[in-house]
This record gives sequence, C-alpha cells and structure tokens, in this order.
Amino acid sequence: MPGEITFGTDGWRDVIADGFTFDNVRRVAGAVAAAARTFEPPPDVDRNTLIVGYDRRFLSREFAVAASSVLSEAGFRVVISDRPIPSQTISFTARHRRVLGGMVITASHNPAKYNGIKFKAWYGGSALPEMYAAIAGSVGETPKRDGGSVSEEDILRDYLEAVRAQLDVALIKNAKLAIIHDPIYGVSATLPSIILGINYVGSARILKRNLEPPSSVIVDGIRGEVNPSFGGVNPEPIPENLAAARNVMLTGEYDLAICNDGDADRLGILDERGEFVSPHKIISLLALYLVREKKREGEIVKTFSTTRLIERVAKALGAPLHETAIGFKYVADLMLARDVLVGGRMRHRESSLIRVHPVFNHLLNRSPDGSVWLTELCRMAAATRPDKGWTPSDPGPLLPCETPETASARIGVVFKRFVPPPTEFLRWLISHPAQMDVIDRQNFNARSESVREERRKLFSSDAKQSMQAQREALEQLTALGAPRSRSAWWAFEGFTHVDCCLMTTRLVLFVEGTRTEVVSSSTRWFATRSQLWRNVEAAKQLGLGREAALILAVESESDGLAALSAAERRLATSFPHLSPAARAGLDRRFLGFVTWPALKAQFDLPDKYLPPFSR
Repeated sequence: MPGEITFGTDGWRDVIADGFTFDNVRRVAGAVAAAARTFEPPPDVDRNTLIVGYDRRFLSREFAVAASSVLSEAGFRVVISDRPIPSQTISFTARHRRVLGGMVITASHNPAKYNGIKFKAWYGGSALPEMYAAIAGSVGETPKRDGGSVSEEDILRDYLEAVRAQLDVALIKNAKLAIIHDPIYGVSATLPSIILGINYVGSARILKRNLEPPSSVIVDGIRGEVNPSFGGVNPEPIPENLAAARNVMLTGEYDLAICNDGDADRLGILDERGEFVSPHKIISLLALYLVREKKREGEIVKTFSTTRLIERVAKALGAPLHETAIGFKYVADLMLARDVLVGGRMRHRESSLIRVHPVFNHLLNRSPDGSVWLTELCRMAAATRPDKGWTPSDPGPLLPCETPETASARIGVVFKRFVPPPTEFLRWLISHPAQMDVIDRQNFNARSESVREERRKLFSSDAKQSMQAQREALEQLTALGAPRSRSAWWAFEGFTHVDCCLMTTRLVLFVEGTRTEVVSSSTRWFATRSQLWRNVEAAKQLGLGREAALILAVESESDGLAALSAAERRLATSFPHLSPAARAGLDRRFLGFVTWPALKAQFDLPDKYLPPFSR
C-alpha cells in the first residue's frame, strides 16, 4: 500500500526508501501534472512547459528523471537540468523563460536520509498555499496527454549570470577580502568563484596576507565534494553544523565564512572570529542597505518566527511591516500582492535554536549536572506565577544518560527532542470525533486511500459505523501506545519538537523559547488546544511518575505577562479530556517565564550566547 504523502510549509519530504520512493515520486509528479492544469498564470506564460531540477542527495537525479517522465506523459514539455542546481534556479528559470513553473527534487537542509519535492511557480517563487492544496488533493491522479517531451539543458548558466548582474563585482574584488565558502557538500560548491570570475580552490590555505597582500578577493572552499551523507552532519547552516568552517576561521587567515544548506537557499555567516552571525541580523542589515544605500522603497515581510529586530528596523526606516505564518509560500503570497522590498523567514526550529540552544548549551558546558543553575532557573520562573504555589525546590542533578557531553550529541536529546502526543488526549479525540475540527471532509487530510477510508468511517453520520471505527482505533492505540502512533490513521495529535528537555531523577523540565503561541500542525485537529498546554501534558507523560514542569523563555517581561494571560485563557479548552482537578494539577506545572536579560544577569552570560534581539 503506498505511503501517506503530506505536504508541509514548502512541499513534501520523506525518508528515502521508506516514504520517499520512486512510486511515490511518480504519484506526486502526477499530482503536480493534474493540479498544474488548473493554475491560472498570465496569458504570456507558457502553460505547457515545466522545469525540473535536483540537488546532490542520494538518487536525486534518478528521482528527477522519473518525475520528468510522468510530467511528459501528461503532455508537458519538460526541461531537466543537466547538473545539480540551487532550488532558486528553478524559480529564476520559470520566471525568466515565462513558463508555468517547475519541480525540484531536494530535502533542502534536512538530514541525509530525507529527500523531497518542491514546486516553484511562474512568478519566480514558492507555490502558494492554494497551489499546494491543489497538488495534495490530486495525489493519485495520473493524467495522460499527447505532446509531451523531455530535454536536458544547462539552466544554471543563466541564473549565475543574473546573480552576477546584481553585484558590483569590481567593488568586491577591490575589497581584497579572504572568504571561505562552506556549502556543506551541497549544490553551491564552486558557485561563488564562478560568479566572481576567480579561480576556485577547494581547500583552506595558509595565506600569509601580511607578507603577500592579495591583489583581489579570495574565495576558497571546503566540503565542496559530492557526499550524499553530508559528512555526518545536517546540511543546515546553523552553529552546530559549522565546526569545519569555524575551525578555518580560527586560523585567522580569513575575513568571513559564507555557508549554505544542501540546496543553497539558506545562508549562514561566520565573522572573522568564527562566531555565528544570526540570519535575523542578516535580513535586518539587508533591509537597511537596500533603503539607505540603494535608495529603494517598499514594504517588509517577515514570518512570525523571525526576529523582532526587523520590526525595529522597519519602524526606523518608516517601512510598513507585515507578519505571516511560517513558510516561504506565505511570504511569496504577500510579495505578489503588495509592493514588497524584502521578505524573509526563519524556520520555527531554527528560531528556537537561536533563542534557546546557545544559552542552555553554555549552561550545560559550565555545569553539566545543572547544580549551579537548574534550581535557580526554576525559582526565577516560579516567581512570575506565585499564586500557583509550587516550585521544584530540589530538582536533583541532571541525568548523565539524558545530558550528552558534546554539543552535537545533545541535539535530539536535550535540544529539539521529539516528544509523542499525550495518550489520554489521543484517546479522547478518537472517542469524540464530532468535537474535532474537520476542515477537509472529502479527503480528511489523508494522502492514501486506506487512511482516508478509516477516517471516513470515524467521521461518518452512521453512528454504528463510527462506533466500530472508534473501537478499532482505541484497540490499536492500546496496543501501540502514543510513542508508536506517528503513522497511524487515528493519530490526530502529532509529535512535536521540544526546544530544550532537561531530566533529573525527580523532574522532567521543558524550556520553550517560542514567542508566539499558535496552533501547530501537531494540534490541527483540535484548534482550541494551546501548544504550550499540550507540551505541559507531554512533559508529564514523559516523566513516568516524576515531577514535570515547563518554562517559557521570552524577550521581555511584557512578552511573558502576555504569554501568561494567553495560557490562562486557554487552559480549559486545551484539556477537554480532564477533570477540573486534573487541569489544576497541570496548571501548576507551567512554572512561568524567564527573560533573556534576566538570565544574562543571573548567570553572568556572555553576550554572544544571547538571542541577537536581547543583546
């Protein structure tokens, strides 16, 4: 039976050879072919041509060839790249050639075991939400039409020439900077050198610039060879994946490092000291440069997970600011509708890293067992909710088995821990289908016929049929448990990443650094459930009898008070399955909030570990 295909913020991704198979790639390509016929581009756009590209991941080219075959059988003239390319090459080519759009085979910055598919439209950006909805709704269709073809071309050259045309190459060369480029084995390898028209050197060097001043800019590369395993790190330009570039910067030979993700649509910068420059700062500097230096005008778009620093920049520039949900597609949607100068997003997970990871990684390095900071952290948070009357006065030392020694090993255990949904809430949802928010009553958010049919029974107006489906789902939940519910048809609340998870023999403590409390995809079937309270309940379940607590880390006291007020308003609606006494018990587990400035003062934190907007 084909696996379930679910589209996220910018396309579909899955594990290679598990969900991401040739059969499923062909299914998605068929869905793109069917949905694309319903799109309505301007009259001068070629509706019968699609571009296909791919990255350096395992079998990406082969997957692209398979997708191209399906598209051509549907009557499209397909142009497939003759080499791995950045995802934005597809966006550029679609706009430059005035064609309907294109597909790119990539899982972007995700781990090596994943691959995925993105769709780019004729206007040169990510597919809009309604386009992805049309594609998702067309999975299973395999349209056939005459007139299709597949041709292979070099589409990268035009893109690189367009990038070069946007740069003052002479100015860059005359700056005589020494730059190290780290593509993390991705598709951007060698491209900066090609754009600037200089020789590519695929390794770091001893430059001796004090003895032999360079006559032009230097751009050397590391990790530029093809390596589908990405050298054992995620191809994501965030601090924990940039040790190789940081080590080069610490030699003092280079002025900055430019780092890209696997498909080159994300950027990370290290300064001359090897310290990470937040993308929050980069987008803010870009806005300042475009307005003050280039004399450009327009509005600014950010996703809600992006820094408040850009809000202050927009205010200082007098530029209107718009905030969207997370996803390039939402940014693109607004950019098409308004006169936008710059738009950007930071993935919610990345935002959490920049907020929570550096601070608590530093505290763990300072005191691995938490003895000099954990109790005080709990006391600080509990002081913001004194009426709840509970503080874990002696949480005990952090468990060594749950607190790895190295920063990289902490990812997935302490930071970004994947936590299953609470079993009792799953049980309540299954038993109360009429209480759930069913947005798609035709497909029930299912991407396979078997899942669709089971959910159709559960939500049926036939009481007997619905009760039978409930019994079967509850039996499966009892047999599997929530930790094994991820792909089950009845998993109406999903897993979630916790920003920071700290465990002792007595306590499980979650620290969340998110600023805006919204319903995530983990709680989409019950929209009145707060993600904060959902995580409090998940912490209690993970604790297995230990005390459980949650702390919010926020930018300011006003943000914290607003979060407390929002949480109190949504307490009852988040726990429809619990008695008032049980709700009160969980209410006490939300200790309260701490602010980044307060943490800095209390624990004497160096500025470089704080979120950029709190320094």
